[in-house]
Amino acid sequence: MAAKKKSKKTGADKKKLNKKATEPVKAQKPKAIPVKELPLVSAPKWLPLLFIGLSFILYFQCIPYGFVLDDKIVYSENTFTKSGFAGIGDILGNDTFLGYFGEKKDLLEGGRYRPLSLVSFAIEHQIFGLNPKVAHIINILLYGLCAWLVFLVLRHLTRSFESKNWWWSIAFIGTMIYLVHPVHTEAVANIKGRDEIMVMIFSLLTMLFSFKYAADRKLWQLILLAAYFYLGLLSKENAITFLAVIPVALLLFKSNGKVPAMVIFGTLFTITLSYLFTRYRIIGYLLDGKEVTDVMNNPFAGMSSSERSGSILYTLFEYLRLSVFPHPLTHDYYPYHIPKTGFGHWKVILSIVLHAGLIIYSLLNFKKHKLISFGIWFYIFTISIVSNIVVGVGTFMNERFIFISSLGVCLIIAYLLFKGSKKWDPKIFYGILAVILISFSAKTFLRIPVWQDAFTLNSAAVKVSKNSARANSFMATAYFNNFQATQDRATKIQYLNEGSVYADQALRIIPGYSNANLMKVGFAAEKYKMGENNLDQLLATFKEVIAVAPQIGYITEYCKYLNGGRADSQKLVDFYYDVGYNVLFKQKRINDWAVHYLTMGNELDPNNANIRSAIYQGYMALGNPTAAEKYK
Repeated sequence: MAAKKKSKKTGADKKKLNKKATEPVKAQKPKAIPVKELPLVSAPKWLPLLFIGLSFILYFQCIPYGFVLDDKIVYSENTFTKSGFAGIGDILGNDTFLGYFGEKKDLLEGGRYRPLSLVSFAIEHQIFGLNPKVAHIINILLYGLCAWLVFLVLRHLTRSFESKNWWWSIAFIGTMIYLVHPVHTEAVANIKGRDEIMVMIFSLLTMLFSFKYAADRKLWQLILLAAYFYLGLLSKENAITFLAVIPVALLLFKSNGKVPAMVIFGTLFTITLSYLFTRYRIIGYLLDGKEVTDVMNNPFAGMSSSERSGSILYTLFEYLRLSVFPHPLTHDYYPYHIPKTGFGHWKVILSIVLHAGLIIYSLLNFKKHKLISFGIWFYIFTISIVSNIVVGVGTFMNERFIFISSLGVCLIIAYLLFKGSKKWDPKIFYGILAVILISFSAKTFLRIPVWQDAFTLNSAAVKVSKNSARANSFMATAYFNNFQATQDRATKIQYLNEGSVYADQALRIIPGYSNANLMKVGFAAEKYKMGENNLDQLLATFKEVIAVAPQIGYITEYCKYLNGGRADSQKLVDFYYDVGYNVLFKQKRINDWAVHYLTMGNELDPNNANIRSAIYQGYMALGNPTAAEKYK
């Protein structure tokens, strides 16, 4: 057998070994192990049917209701929509209001381009005709679908929170609170509110496929989320806020979310630029810079900067309050249900404290309490575009404007209930959730009949929005429509008397409000026809209205009727001279309308020297000596 060789170590080798033994051992970098996300919250396959069924249980009452409020602008009296398939090109190629007004009108800051809901109405009209029942059913179906998508998105956000039962998961709790929330009644029960539901659906689909792309990195997923986002923008501009919402969601809830967030943001930003370019080509501007002076389309008209800021902060407090405690509700937040106010009002101060506190909390706990942080940022991002801070929305606020934002609050409430049930007795939190769902459902169920027609809607509004000129004026209009629809004399007189009270109240709030002035002279004229007013009372009302709103066309038409009838012509001549010369020309310096009414007096008495002299002065003031010469 061969002898084993003994290894001989030299002195140098021994020194090297000793040196290595005394050197500190360097820690080796562990190999990166990919983080596997927890599985999604399990859910039964029939869950979408549950959400759709609950949507119908809540909103079935509105199916037989007709068209109310702005439904006529986007549907029942929109020529493009009522053209069916043939009108889709006009809908996509023009301002949203053109099909109703027949001409371009810059009524609201930035214009409006929201064609997708109108396209859906056009398709409905082609298939079913002008059928509000079908429109209401589709709104309810879409709302149920929206709730299902809310659940799917919340599952992705809350997958790290273990739940043994799907029905006691944050995703399901949040979805149920969102589904029954009373502030959503306007968006669902009012046909026009479909744009709110559609923008939410497409924004949620964009978010859902953003999560899928972050996980799988498939090109088709990126293309699909881009398409959904563009459809959301065509539904309503609110979708643009998801440019911020989606990247924040990916950074917070995806372990590898940084790179996908950048890719998705770039994609969505490109789509946004494309949409804005299309919008610019169609409307002609993004923000035209023209000041809207009609207080019904710009409630801040005539306000100081501090009053504007104070009113915006006031409405932000109301939005936050309604998201948590939705009572009382109204469809009308027009001037001056929301008061002109500065920074001294307690609601303004509390609004500053609450919003500053929420932002600071979310910044300090961005990763630690990421679900609450995300709920806060979701709410703030999505409400920003309807807050009047970025662009004027045409009113102080509306409940439908927080259709998207309220989800952030629902998510936070669901999280607090879920976490509380893990720390303390879960039965307590089951009970709290039951109270929330039952009370919210009851409020929603009782709120829906308000949307039956114009009379029920405005009757409810004036009880809450007592200081809204628009609510009072529209209530007066509803009474006038009822007056025209009935034949009973006593009932007619009752409607005229009751309706005129609301017209007067609207004018006490805003004296120059055109619609309220129109209703005031309309009630006075009908009372005169029915023998309830004499000519002196009628002309006194006309004079009162002409002093602030001489442009009311109904006055001119009725005066022509009086001129051709058996009314006392001398009283009429004296009236025309009084309003034309004394009121408009001398006091108001409204020369064109002064000449207008004086000319009507001249038609009755061409030889009246006072009237001819007044017309001469009026034309000279207008810089028209040729016309003036005829009356010299």
